[in-house]
Amino acid sequence: MKKVLFTLISSFFLGNLVLQAQVTISGGTTAAGSYTTLSAAVSALNAGGALTAPVVIGINGGYTENLTSTLVVNVSGTAANPLTFQKSGSGANPLIAAPVGTVTLSSTSTTLDGIWAFNGSDYVTIDGIDLIDNNTMTAGANNSMPTFMEYGYGFFKASATDGCNNNTIKNCTITMNRINAIAGLTFSGSSLNGSNGIVFLPNARTAVSTAITPTSIDGASSNNKIYSNTVQNCNQAITIYGFAAATPFTLADTNNDVGGNSSSTGNTILNYGGQTTNYFVAAASYAVGYTFVTANGGVYRVSTAGTSGTAAPTSTATTAITATGGTAVYYYLYAPGPANAVNVNNQYNLNVSYNTITSNQGFTTVRGINLGTAVSASSTVSNNTITVKSSSVSSTVEGITNSSGSTAASNTVNINNNTITVNQGLAMSTTGTFTAAASGAVYGVWNNAATPATLNINNNTYTNWTIAGATSAVYVTYNTGAQTVACNINNNAINGMSFSSVSSMPFYGLYVSTASATEAISISNNTFQSIGYTGGTQTGAVYLIYGIGTAASYTISSNSLIGSLTLPSSGSVYLIYNSQSSPLVTVTNNNLTGTGINRTGASGTFYATTTLVLHLGEQRPSLEILFPM
Repeated sequence: MKKVLFTLISSFFLGNLVLQAQVTISGGTTAAGSYTTLSAAVSALNAGGALTAPVVIGINGGYTENLTSTLVVNVSGTAANPLTFQKSGSGANPLIAAPVGTVTLSSTSTTLDGIWAFNGSDYVTIDGIDLIDNNTMTAGANNSMPTFMEYGYGFFKASATDGCNNNTIKNCTITMNRINAIAGLTFSGSSLNGSNGIVFLPNARTAVSTAITPTSIDGASSNNKIYSNTVQNCNQAITIYGFAAATPFTLADTNNDVGGNSSSTGNTILNYGGQTTNYFVAAASYAVGYTFVTANGGVYRVSTAGTSGTAAPTSTATTAITATGGTAVYYYLYAPGPANAVNVNNQYNLNVSYNTITSNQGFTTVRGINLGTAVSASSTVSNNTITVKSSSVSSTVEGITNSSGSTAASNTVNINNNTITVNQGLAMSTTGTFTAAASGAVYGVWNNAATPATLNINNNTYTNWTIAGATSAVYVTYNTGAQTVACNINNNAINGMSFSSVSSMPFYGLYVSTASATEAISISNNTFQSIGYTGGTQTGAVYLIYGIGTAASYTISSNSLIGSLTLPSSGSVYLIYNSQSSPLVTVTNNNLTGTGINRTGASGTFYATTTLVLHLGEQRPSLEILFPM
C-alpha cells in the first residue's frame, strides 16, 4: 500500500513539474534542461558559458509571460553553434509582455526601456515569438512617459570588437505603444523616436548616448535578416543605425536585409505613428497663451504659445491644469518625433524589399521608408507596398526618402517596383475639428540631395492619392541630387490622384532639380492617369515633367497621358518643362495631352514643351486643349 501511495505521489509531483515546464533548452550548453519561465531560462543560458554545439530554446505554444525586467541575452552563437529561440509544439506563438518602464526618452538618455535585448549576439535566430507592450497612460493627465518601451527586440554592441552579426528575426508579431512618440537620441543625424519594434543600435545597451567606434569587422552589425514579421502600433517599426565608417567602409554595417527577396519573406508594418490623442507632461512653468480643446476623445493644444511664464494658460480643457499641494502644475504637450516604418542610417548594400507598410493618421512627419546618410553606399528599396497618412498642420508626408549614397564611388541606389499611396487629410483646427488646411509638403519618392553614381527610380506605381490639405507642394517623384553617371526615372505610373482643397499648391509629377556635367538623365515611358481636382480653382502651377540642370545628356521620351485631364488651375501648366542647356537633349514621342486637356482656370499660361535650347530631333507633342466657354 505504501509503495502504491508513494508511486501516486511521485507521479503527481512529476506531472506537476512537466505541466510547469514551459521552456526547454537543448544542445551545447550547461544550461540544458526545462524551465518554468523564459526569464529563468535566459538567466541560466547567460550563466552557461560559450556554446559547444547548436542550442535551441523551445517555448511552448500558447505560453505567456509578463516580464518584471528586460530580458537580456549576453551569450552569442557561432556559425557552427547557432542559438535559436523558437515556438515549441502547436498553438499560438508564445507572447512575452513588457515590464513597466522607468526611462523617459530624451536626447540625453543613457538607457532605454525594452522587452528583449541582445548584447553583442551573433548567429541568433528568433522564430515565432511575439512581444507586446501593454503599459498604459491617461490622456490629458500628468504624464512623465516612463512606462512605455522604446524597443521590442533590441540588438546592441558589447564592445568595439563585438557587434551583432548574422542574426535573424522572423515570424514574430511585435505590438508596441504608439503613444510613446517622443523625439529622442540622435545617431549620426538620425533620431530614435518613441517606441520601436526592432532596433539595431551602434552603442552599448547601458550607454546608448555614447558612441562605440568599431576596431574590427566583428564590431559592426552586419548580415542581419528581418523576415515575415508583423510590427504594429509603434512610432518607428524597424530601426537600424550603424557606425559612420570611413572609406573603404570595412567597419560599416553591411548586407542587412529587411524583407528578403520575395513576398513570403516581406514584413507587415501596421498602424505606426499618429497618436490617438495628445498627452501632457507636468512642468514647473508654462508658456502662456495656449488654448486647449477636448475633441475626438482627447485633449489637444490648438494655438501658439505666447510669452513664457508661470501663469496658467487659457484652457477649455480642465484636465490640462491641476493643482498639487497648493502649487499649480501646468502641462505642456510633448513634441512627437517623426514616424517611420523603416528607418536606417550608415548601412551598406542594404535591402528593404517586399514589405507591406500602412501608417496611422499621423500628427507629425510620417515616412514609409527612410534611408539616412551612408557615404558612397549602395542600397535597394524594391517591391514594397506603402500607404502613408497624415493630419499634421505643417509636417511632411513621405513615401520613400533617400539620403544615402552621396560621394559617388561606382555605387547605385535602386528604388524600383514600389507601390505608394499617400493620404494627407485636413489638420486639426482651433475648434478641435479636422478642418484646418495642412501646409506640409507631400513626397512619393524623394531622393533628398543624395549623389550616388547611379540613381534608378523605375517601375513604381503612385496610386489612390488623396490630398485634402492646402499643402506647400506635391512631389510625386523628386530628385534633388546630381548623379555622376546616370539618373533613370522610367516606366513609372502616376494613376489616381485627387486634390480636394483650394490652394496655391504646385504639383510636380516627375521632377529632377539638378544635374552633373557627366550624367545621363532619362525620364521615359512614364504614364499619367486620373489626376483630378475637386476643390475649386487652384492657383499653383502644374508640372507633369520638370527637368533642369546641365547634364551630359537629357532624354525625355515616350511619356504619355492616358485619358483626359481637367485642370481647374489659374496657375501655369507645363506638360514638359526642360530648363537647361545640356549638350544633347532629346524630347521625343511624348503624348501628354491624351484624349484632351480641359483647362477651367481663368488665367495662367499653358506650355506643351518649354526648353532653353531646342535641338535637332526634338519633338513637341500634338495638343488638344479645351478651354472653358
